Amino acid sequence: MKKYNQSGFGIVELLLVVVVVGLVGALGWLVYSRVSKNSNGNSTESTNTEEATGDVVSAPNVNITEWSVGFAAPSSIQDTTVYEYNSANDTSGYSWVVLTSPTLESEGLLTSGGPETKDKMGTLVRVPANTKYDDYWGTYENYAEKNGFASKQIGDYFYFYNPTHASKAFYDSNYRQDLQNAIQNSLKQY
Repeated sequence: MKKYNQSGFGIVELLLVVVVVGLVGALGWLVYSRVSKNSNGNSTESTNTEEATGDVVSAPNVNITEWSVGFAAPSSIQDTTVYEYNSANDTSGYSWVVLTSPTLESEGLLTSGGPETKDKMGTLVRVPANTKYDDYWGTYENYAEKNGFASKQIGDYFYFYNPTHASKAFYDSNYRQDLQNAIQNSLKQY
């Protein structure tokens, strides 16, 4: 009886190697696809992307040059701009800007349609931090917090978005929440 010299890999060993290489390759492909999906070319901080909520995605910045602050416009209203700057009470530090969108204006969402003067997309207000609002609310910070307004303190100033100054059609739309989220999440000094 002859004995055969068995050297090399058997079929079981070869299949095991193929399975292990396949698993490592699949895992590598999943990691690569997730990393490339999350980067999307957004390598700078100024894009203010928030892919988890979908509220702000690579939108142009809305800059308020008088205050040296800005925010990323929500993806649903990328043409958000400053309509009017008002500093009538700026001696006390209180001032505001009215926000608008040419697209939403052309769709008729930004006009009050009545005797009210409320129109556009509401106001972004700036006051010195810890300024008293009135005896009931106390400070502007408390007023904004209790009303659920987007707000943020930057340096010596407190900023808050007041949607009650918007047109009724805008206030009742999903655009209002998109704008409020954008201001809350991306308002910053530049």
